Amino acid sequence: MNKKLINLQLITSELEDGLKLGDFNDRLIVQKRIYLLQQMGLRCGYGFHWYLRGPYSPELTECAFTLMNDTELQETAKGYRFKPHAIEAINRYKELEKVILCETPKVGRAAWLELLASIHFLRTHAFVQGGVNKNNIQRILLKKDKNFSKSMINRAWELLDKHVIRP
Repeated sequence: MNKKLINLQLITSELEDGLKLGDFNDRLIVQKRIYLLQQMGLRCGYGFHWYLRGPYSPELTECAFTLMNDTELQETAKGYRFKPHAIEAINRYKELEKVILCETPKVGRAAWLELLASIHFLRTHAFVQGGVNKNNIQRILLKKDKNFSKSMINRAWELLDKHVIRP
């Protein structure tokens, strides 16, 4: 049994809208959720690299489509449970998502998750010309014309410090 597929099923069943892959935003949400969950301590085993819309894992995309089309695997996964540390990471993630959706509901889940994951990746895994700091990362994200505002980037930075990046 593929552990990554079972974990993905368990994770998505814990989140309010489950696993959806119907359109681009649905797939973007899956990518950014799993990236952030891994950064919050949930061991999923996916490697991410920088792509057009932030951190991306081709393997995760493949697993998500496999899982979506395998009802037998979905049923099998119901017999598995997460350990307490995994539940704690998922609950912290749910709290983060609740905060971002209350912040500016018109922005939407996909845009917020893209911004959070992108800032985190740039802060922790990328070479940033001029050094890793808020101003340089803000400059990179504003240059990419993603419709992120300076205030949204600043708020995302704060949320990452509070919910994801632990001293």
